[in-house]
Amino acid sequence: MRQVFSLSVVVPGKLWTVNSERANHWTRRADSTAIWRQSAFIEARRLGRNAFTEPVAIHVQPYQRRGALADAGAHAMVAKAAIDGLVDAKVLQDDSPKFVSKLVFHAPERSDVESLHLCLFTSSFSDLETLMDENIKLQYRLSARSSEFS
Repeated sequence: MRQVFSLSVVVPGKLWTVNSERANHWTRRADSTAIWRQSAFIEARRLGRNAFTEPVAIHVQPYQRRGALADAGAHAMVAKAAIDGLVDAKVLQDDSPKFVSKLVFHAPERSDVESLHLCLFTSSFSDLETLMDENIKLQYRLSARSSEFS
């Protein structure tokens, strides 16, 4: 069995949906996108991970504090901005299909800490769902206890 390489990036911030993003003026959309991109860049650099050398599968898990839970794909624009931040941080060489083989959106869950979790796995791993679920649970427990995100 090949070795699995993974990385979990927890990016705290106010989530917005595709619908709310589309209703805003382009300058406001650009500002929101820049914040998520920069936040993901900073968090990825803090983790100190070198670039993946093989394609990865990225699992996206949003955590919402309040309001009705959005649908699974509603935070796609937030995820895109965060993934661009990972490219800026050189965790990913690019976000093209050559380097990102799969992008999976999970339905939002409730949390005291509003955030987006990105779990990256080398795509050669056969049981991504099980590993991602365990990784998400671990990251959630760590971030929920952290005063850094309060």
